[in-house]
Amino acid sequence: MTDLWKKIIAEAPDKRELALKSLDNAVEYAENTKYVSPERLAKLASYVDTIRSNAAALENFVKLFNIYHKGAPEDVLLEPFPEELGAVTGEKELLFVLAMSLIPTAEECFMQAGIPVEKLHQSYDEIEAWLSNCERNYGVTGLEFWHGFAWLTMRLFTVTVIRFGRLEYNKCKLFPDVMVLRNRKTGENKVVLTQEYELNKAGLFTAPGEENAAKTTFNESEDGTVTANCVSPDGIVSLEAVRFDAEEWEISIRPGDDVIYMHIPEVGPLKIEDVRKSLAEVKEFYDKYYPDYHGKAIVSHSWLFDPVLKELLPESSNLIQYQKTGLLIPQKGPSDAVRRVLGQVAVDKGIDAVEWKSSLQKSLGKYLANGGFCRGGGIIIPF
Repeated sequence: MTDLWKKIIAEAPDKRELALKSLDNAVEYAENTKYVSPERLAKLASYVDTIRSNAAALENFVKLFNIYHKGAPEDVLLEPFPEELGAVTGEKELLFVLAMSLIPTAEECFMQAGIPVEKLHQSYDEIEAWLSNCERNYGVTGLEFWHGFAWLTMRLFTVTVIRFGRLEYNKCKLFPDVMVLRNRKTGENKVVLTQEYELNKAGLFTAPGEENAAKTTFNESEDGTVTANCVSPDGIVSLEAVRFDAEEWEISIRPGDDVIYMHIPEVGPLKIEDVRKSLAEVKEFYDKYYPDYHGKAIVSHSWLFDPVLKELLPESSNLIQYQKTGLLIPQKGPSDAVRRVLGQVAVDKGIDAVEWKSSLQKSLGKYLANGGFCRGGGIIIPF
């Protein structure tokens, strides 16, 4: 166990009595969400019995409950989960029990913040999605530490992420490598890069082994004129810097400005009509419940915003229509598209180790088999 984990455990308030009560009611809490299947509820009940019947497992549960009650420090995410805490029950099984035990705490947090608890309840359908991912990737009914548990407990359960229909949102700052310019006459928005990146001849960030065709540059003069590489709405970067005169263009969103971050839960089809409805609701909500927070845009990072996807899918697809709701921005490094689309087995053993069933799996699989590279991507939707 790392020193950070030891420190956090030692400093956590003692919630033993509440922890034991919550453990005994974990199955009931999960059942009340109406999203956990009977088969998984039975698994959960067996995990609770294991914890209750083993002194070491019970102590581990109490330690974790103490930490995560009302939210754990963000820096704990930087540390691997201590193997010894899950030695008896299994790490993923223990985290499943813990997350369900914390549901009343989550509801209390929302009520204390003055946010309708229904906003939390809307997010419960993610529980099944995370459980399904864990079963698919590891053959265990449980929650992975980074993919599932941390998301539920450190964000949803502490009122930092709020659900609006199909999507979720939280406060954040604009990424350090992009800036938005707005035309003073037409209102048109342009995204430019503020940091140096290497580009291939197609205007994408270079992949490993690719030849560099250009480097991005950025300069802002005292009068507000910006010279930088511009990003097209579909995420392609100009190979040469473009001058944006201050008399015609104003800097509307700078790196570090307040924005609203958008998350995409894995809870079924991503229908474009559901996306648009969610986007329409979020600004009104923030104006009502967070009137002092002046988010200038909605932003996100995801494999879904890789510009290459427009070459793999028809324009009419929900995913491509989603990309068109804002301005795409490039992101350095590979994305997690293989894991998201084909699963952890494809990551560990190669894309040929799994069957390509859906049209997206087939398109992505063929693209990767021919030497393709999945980049990260992002989107910004200025208000």
